[in-house]
Amino acid sequence: MGDALTHSTWVEADATLGRIAAEARTLIGEPGSGGGDPGWRETLTAYLGAAGTFWNEADELLQASLTLVGVFVLRTVILPVLVLLALWKILRSLTEV
Repeated sequence: MGDALTHSTWVEADATLGRIAAEARTLIGEPGSGGGDPGWRETLTAYLGAAGTFWNEADELLQASLTLVGVFVLRTVILPVLVLLALWKILRSLTEV
């Protein structure tokens, strides 16, 4: 039930995080993919560029992260508690009759 209610929100937030991470990975590059080891200046420049990406996308990064945490809490805590409360209420009403 929780999956059906939160799937699109989860996918959208996950895609946002994936896009930002992919941008940072592109700036850093894959180790050894350039044919040789980059120097420390190139490495520093790449990591500063990736940090700049995280800085520039901080609002989206925070919003997507909090969305994923909220959906996780909703699925694992709130919805099960609501189902248990509903079942308890139903059982209680059946025993009073």
